[in-house]
Amino acid sequence: MIDNKAFSVTSHPFFSIGITTYNRKYLLKQTLHSLQKQSFTDFEVIIGNDYLEEPLTLAMLEIEDVRFRIINNQHNLGEAENMNSMLRMAKGYYFTWQADDDLCSPVLLREVRSAIDKFDNPHVVFTSFKNIYGTGYCKFESGLNIESFLYTGKEFLRRYLSGKLKALGCWGFYDINYLQALGGMQKLTSGSIAIYSEYLLLCKTGLLPKVGYINSPLETFRVHNNSWSSTSCAYNLYMEAGINLIKECIQLFSTKELIQDFNENLSSIFKSIISSFILRSWMKNKGINGDEISKFSYLLKNEVGLLEDAKLYEGAMKNLNNAFRKTRLYVIKARLRVFLPENDLNLARRLMSTFSRFTNKSF
Repeated sequence: MIDNKAFSVTSHPFFSIGITTYNRKYLLKQTLHSLQKQSFTDFEVIIGNDYLEEPLTLAMLEIEDVRFRIINNQHNLGEAENMNSMLRMAKGYYFTWQADDDLCSPVLLREVRSAIDKFDNPHVVFTSFKNIYGTGYCKFESGLNIESFLYTGKEFLRRYLSGKLKALGCWGFYDINYLQALGGMQKLTSGSIAIYSEYLLLCKTGLLPKVGYINSPLETFRVHNNSWSSTSCAYNLYMEAGINLIKECIQLFSTKELIQDFNENLSSIFKSIISSFILRSWMKNKGINGDEISKFSYLLKNEVGLLEDAKLYEGAMKNLNNAFRKTRLYVIKARLRVFLPENDLNLARRLMSTFSRFTNKSF
């Protein structure tokens, strides 16, 4: 058993981990305890508390470990600025964010450090993850066949956007100098939640020469009743974030490094933001609102219309129109993805695949 009281923080720990939190003390404890169990111990944890009504202490979280510190914000920063504030305070060589309701395998940091050494210090290393449901603690499997791979940024991005691998942008372990030079999380909405910010951060890795990837689910994404991503009906913020994401991605995918995959990558982004927007609108209105969909379509077409290259414009507009034609199917998929456990989701996918063959429609 590791005696966490015995640790001291070096002037430059290898990893810095930033955790944003807002009124989730019970789940935050689980997250922090999963980090305390790490077999690789050279790290620091910075907790940015944005819940002004209750300042936190380590004692309240049952943590007695000098590697952990809490920043009780004096005013509400919002998610993106809270994340960037912790990035500015970090002292490590590699930095990652964690959510205050998710968990880490005990070997997470060990395997990421191993990949960093194996691939000669890539700018970022991602791991796969698994969904968990509810507020209970999750045990990670032992004895996993853990493999790590090295991709160019272009290869990694194409694999990610085509669904061949799973990753989340904010959970990547970034060279801190690279991440600070980017400015950390870029805010895409006027709201307090950083919608699509981590998605944009991940897309930017497409420009990197080396991206490491670990194929095993060493982290979790928790779905529960108090999860903003599962319950929010703020479709207007998803519209705003989606438009801004498309604007950024059109510029990004037009670069010489990524232009070969322009249509495929942009098509994947269209599908993601349209399905999310339709789901939020559906949750808010208890049905599909055609006027809102038309408005979103109009605004996205305006962004595509700024493309000067005729071939890129034609391909982007075709992909956008195709995405909106499949609106109702995106609603079904999005609801299943959010609300069904993995076994039921796999069954639903098989049923939809069978239905697709009979109707000559693709999902």
